[in-house]
Amino acid sequence: MTTASTGPQARLLLSRLPSARHEVNGVPPEDRARARERAAAIVAGELRDVLAPGGLSVSPLGAAWSTDIDAYLLRAVSPERLHGAGWLAFDGVLERIGSPGRGRWLVMDGDDPLVIADLHVGPPPDPVTAVLRRVRRRGELRLREVLELLALRDAGHLLPAEDRAVRLALELSDGADLAGLPAAVGSRAQPQLARGRRIAGRVRRSRRPRLGIAISGVDGAGKSTLAQMLLDDLARSGVPCERVWTRPGLRIGALGRVGKMVKRVIRDDPAPAVQRLGKGDAPATVRSRRGVMGWGWSFLVTCSFVIDVRRRHLAGRGILLYDRHLLDALATLRFAYGGIDTRLHEAVVRRLVPKVFATFYLDLPAEVAQERKPDEVFGACAVTHQLETYASALLTLPGVHALDALRPPRTLASEVLRALAQKQAA
Repeated sequence: MTTASTGPQARLLLSRLPSARHEVNGVPPEDRARARERAAAIVAGELRDVLAPGGLSVSPLGAAWSTDIDAYLLRAVSPERLHGAGWLAFDGVLERIGSPGRGRWLVMDGDDPLVIADLHVGPPPDPVTAVLRRVRRRGELRLREVLELLALRDAGHLLPAEDRAVRLALELSDGADLAGLPAAVGSRAQPQLARGRRIAGRVRRSRRPRLGIAISGVDGAGKSTLAQMLLDDLARSGVPCERVWTRPGLRIGALGRVGKMVKRVIRDDPAPAVQRLGKGDAPATVRSRRGVMGWGWSFLVTCSFVIDVRRRHLAGRGILLYDRHLLDALATLRFAYGGIDTRLHEAVVRRLVPKVFATFYLDLPAEVAQERKPDEVFGACAVTHQLETYASALLTLPGVHALDALRPPRTLASEVLRALAQKQAA
C-alpha cells in the first residue's frame, strides 16, 4: 500500500493494523492506489479549464485513498468532449445496481479502466463535512476516516469535538486499540437494533438490484481469463462486482451420489459419462444419455443447475460476471444429452436462469481451443461438436455480442466495458 501521502502518525497507525484488515478499513492496495493517482492526473489535465478552485476533490490523504474522483466544475462539459477523451458514461450501469446519480464517468487510460470520476457543477464541499457525511452514510468509522480526520486537523481544519466519530478518531490517535475498527457509530452502535438490522439487511440483499454480464464460449475460449480481468477492472474502479461460475452437472451433491449408486445397480460404466462423450462417443451409445432414464436424469441435473445458479445470483451484489450462462447451458444440454429430447429442459433453463444485461460470446476456432487445453477431457471431435451446439443455440438468442477470442484479453475486456456503456446509454 502506498503511504507517500501520509505522515508519520498515519504510518504508525497503519503499521498497527493487520494487513488482513486493510480492505474493510478502506486502505487501498498498491495497484488500486496507483490507478487512482493516474486517474486524478488525467481528470485534472482533461478538465483543467473548467475546474473550480480546489475542484479536484480527493481524500485528504491523497488521490490514492479516493474510491472515486470528485471533480467540481465552473460549468458543465459536453458528453462529446469526455467521449473524445476515451471516458465511458457509467450512469446507466451504476443506476442498474442501485446507485442513482448523474455525471459518473469511467476514466480510461487507453484500454485500462482506472476509476469513476463524479462530475459536479459548483464549489467543492468542506472536507471535514465530506468525511463525516461519509461516516454517517456508512454507519461506521474505518481507519481511512480516522487518518483523514487527523490529516485535516494537522492541516488546520477545525474538527467538531462533539461528534462521536471525531472523539473516537482522537482516542485512536492517542494509542487506543485498533482491533475494533471499523467501529459502529450512530444508530448502528445501539445493540438493541442489531438483530432487527440483520434481518432487514437480509431482506434488502435479496431484493437489491443486480446487473448480470455473461461471458460465454467453448472450453479454451478464454472465458475465465476475461471474467477475472473484468472483475479486477471493476473492483479497481470502485464498482461492486462478483463472479458466478456454474454449469449443468456441477455441484450436484447428493444427486451425484445417487447417480453412482444407480450405475452400480444397473452395472453401468462407473466413469463419468462426459469422459466418454469427450472421447467422441455418441450420446445415444451412453446408457445414461438415452431413454426414460436418460431423460429423467438430465432433467434432475437441469433442475439442480437452475437452483444453484439462482442461489448464487441472489447471494451476489452489484455487477455479476457470469463465467458461463444461458448460452453455455443450452450448448451443454445439446452436447452432453444429445441422445434424448431436451426441449423441456431447455425451456426450464430459458425461463428460470436469471436474466443478464448483455451476453458476450468468445468466438474461437476448434483447433485453437484444442491447442489451448490439450490435456482436457474433450478431444478435437468433441470440441467441434460443442462449437456446433453453440452455433445452433446462438440462432435462438438474439442480441449476443460476438468477440474474436484470438485477440488479447486486455483488448477484449476494454471492448466489453465500452459495449456496456454504449448499451446502457442507448
